[in-house]
Amino acid sequence: MSKNRTSDGRAEKGSKYWMQGIADPSEFINEPEYPIFVKYHRLIGNILESGTLTWLSPLHKEKYHEYRLNEKREYKKYSKNIKTDTLCYKSDAEFREDFKFWPSQHPVWDAIAIAENGKELYLFEAKAHVDETLTQCGATSPKSIKRIRESMGEAYKYFSQSKAVDDDKLEYFWMKQYYQLGNRLTFLYYMNNRLKLRKDKHTTLVLLNIVDDKYGKTGKADWDKHYKSVFHEMIGYEEPPEDVKIVYIPD
Repeated sequence: MSKNRTSDGRAEKGSKYWMQGIADPSEFINEPEYPIFVKYHRLIGNILESGTLTWLSPLHKEKYHEYRLNEKREYKKYSKNIKTDTLCYKSDAEFREDFKFWPSQHPVWDAIAIAENGKELYLFEAKAHVDETLTQCGATSPKSIKRIRESMGEAYKYFSQSKAVDDDKLEYFWMKQYYQLGNRLTFLYYMNNRLKLRKDKHTTLVLLNIVDDKYGKTGKADWDKHYKSVFHEMIGYEEPPEDVKIVYIPD
């Protein structure tokens, strides 16, 4: 099972290494993957049909810090503030009111970017091999677990087009097997459908998967088969849900 948090600093391998290199390739010039990093740093916005992206994280000048959406930026002199400038909340109170569907321990995003028009927010999850997708809920507070399960249930009904929650499926696949993807889907659902102050904004979840990483060795066909199985187990459909983009690098 993968961990929820990684330390700051440049990575040497794996999905963290790839995500850092694509978001901010300047410090990877001596690495063999550097040409690939530069290529996709320029092209990924086109792949997502949004034009050039502005990357908010992970950045070299911010020690490649990976942010939660409710986290105060440690490097305000360098970048836009996520809650105010990017998510357009005037105060912490407004933000907390909209995001009360989740406990204070928000997910940590591998990368965050915005489109040229300023209205499209991209939240990235990068994986170098399929085992990284296996995660389970680590919350211990009964109140937090209850809130997480209830919010995930709403997301489950939306993406599965069901009127009721399948409690067994929610407990096993969303809470225990693919918890990280489950909480990302939950944030995606609420941000695009339920938040009062973001009606003129849109969020896309990008699942960025490394093909044949020298450590992971997961081929594109294997990734495709894996995600079809995961989504079928979670929501009953093999195709990714609305507003979820799967990107393979190198394609």
